[in-house]
Amino acid sequence: PVTSVDELSRLICETFADADEDDASYLYISTHGEYAPDTGEEPALLLSDGVSEARLTPHALQAALMGIRGVKVLLLDACYSGAFIGEGMRTQPDNLCFLGSDYKVLTSSGAMEESWYWNTAKQAELAADGYQQGAFYFTQAMAQSLSPLSGFSADANRDGQVTLRELYRTLLANHAASTPQVYPQEDDYPIFTYDVQDRKSTRLNSSHDQIS
Repeated sequence: PVTSVDELSRLICETFADADEDDASYLYISTHGEYAPDTGEEPALLLSDGVSEARLTPHALQAALMGIRGVKVLLLDACYSGAFIGEGMRTQPDNLCFLGSDYKVLTSSGAMEESWYWNTAKQAELAADGYQQGAFYFTQAMAQSLSPLSGFSADANRDGQVTLRELYRTLLANHAASTPQVYPQEDDYPIFTYDVQDRKSTRLNSSHDQIS
């Protein structure tokens, strides 16, 4: 578990250190989120192991990614995560983060929305035996849309490339628990590719490495 901004920054630097301008680095974060606009505080993703906890703000995450070359693909599955890209906010912040062609960001919810997790009725019993049952609705919908079992349903034109635009539109239509948000809008960067001749063969586009 990563429980501090410094730890996450170090891990990002180590993992993506060799990325060059032609690479795409994928960072997936699924956690609790906070956003209370009336307090004047920045929104945050919580880094926690259940004992200690730290707040990861948009500016702190951008600073951690600053030295990484190539495209940074951020998948944020957390309550109020749209606030990280200024989507669904009452007023726009003075300094938005993750602007520019080197960032592609997809979030599970708008700035004022919660993002939901489901579990089974036997959750406590299974947890006692060392098993965890359940999933985040957003992550489940995304994984299904990129699965060969669904026929790669996110690939609207069946060309073997799932673009950011296609993935966002698929989640917007199929994820009812909250409203996915995206930056940039209407972007055709390929997030996921597969061999149209062999749909069981899948890979992330130009992925140098991943943190999940």
